[in-house]
Amino acid sequence: MRYWLSILLLFLPLSLSNAQAEESTQEGENLEVEAVEAVEIERPALNSRSQLAAQQFRTIFPEQLIEIPGTTNHYSALYLPANAKTAKGLIVFVPGLLETADSATNIAQLRRAVTDKGWHSLSLNLPDPEPELLRIESTPIVLSDTHFETETETETETETETETADNENPDQAQEPAADAVSDPFLDNDNATISTDETITDLAAESTAVDYADTIAEVLNATLAYIETQQAKKLIFIAQHEGAYWLLDYLTTHKTQPINALLLINPRYPEQKTRKFSSFISELDITMVDFYSTSLTAPATEAVSEAKERLNASKRKETSDFQQFKINASGKKLAQKQTQTKVLGWLHRYQQ
Repeated sequence: MRYWLSILLLFLPLSLSNAQAEESTQEGENLEVEAVEAVEIERPALNSRSQLAAQQFRTIFPEQLIEIPGTTNHYSALYLPANAKTAKGLIVFVPGLLETADSATNIAQLRRAVTDKGWHSLSLNLPDPEPELLRIESTPIVLSDTHFETETETETETETETETADNENPDQAQEPAADAVSDPFLDNDNATISTDETITDLAAESTAVDYADTIAEVLNATLAYIETQQAKKLIFIAQHEGAYWLLDYLTTHKTQPINALLLINPRYPEQKTRKFSSFISELDITMVDFYSTSLTAPATEAVSEAKERLNASKRKETSDFQQFKINASGKKLAQKQTQTKVLGWLHRYQQ
């Protein structure tokens, strides 16, 4: 008896040490698993359209590309000096939505053409109004043992319920119950969807205010840069949504004297809060409105909005407002006629 007791006492410490070693190994593996699960997958943010355009300009137009310093950011633009001994002044181009400083729709042709007419040209590359739509972002994925255990238990319970239902109702065994399908990720997605019109309106209004502030910073920086150029005359040429944001800025900010505004096919952005007629009623600046019915659908809407802008100018006590309709059937021909009329007006204005 004493012999066997001695043997047991001899192997007991060894068994305890092995058990402790296994327990510590298991704890180490659990810590490693938790460390791996805690790692978040981060996706690098994609560049916006305006940033990609600036990168292309740096390669294509390295001598024309300039950076305009703002209060919180730098904004890119394309600058061309006048092909004349003495420049007549500076023309600033403001493109529309998803257009660049060298947009093929009028701006690319006009910004080069005016330099031969004796004008410096500065074409802005506006930031995107909704950069979040151009990014791929997702909630970091974190793996969890609890999720897998819950999912396994759910699957086991579902299988048990299905087997019980099959035994009780053999005729309905091929028809899965709709309530038996549960997707926790689908539940979370549904929880974030809202159809409340008030929330939608507030979000749209907030987006409009945010982008209006962005445009204000861009134009503030642009006008500060223009002051260093000491241009004799200053003319803005804005098209599409760019016309809206420029007029919105000028009605709320005091700026240095601007000699004229040329609007090419002005149209509303999704974040609009005012009408063109209200801008025209408030601004006392020489304004020229070029519009084409072949570039806007439907044509009746373009004519109606153009008439509204013209009537707003007529209601003012003093108004220097002109409007030109482009009567062209095709898109290319309409753009060519628009450019010809713009250059013609600039020639007559200087005389």
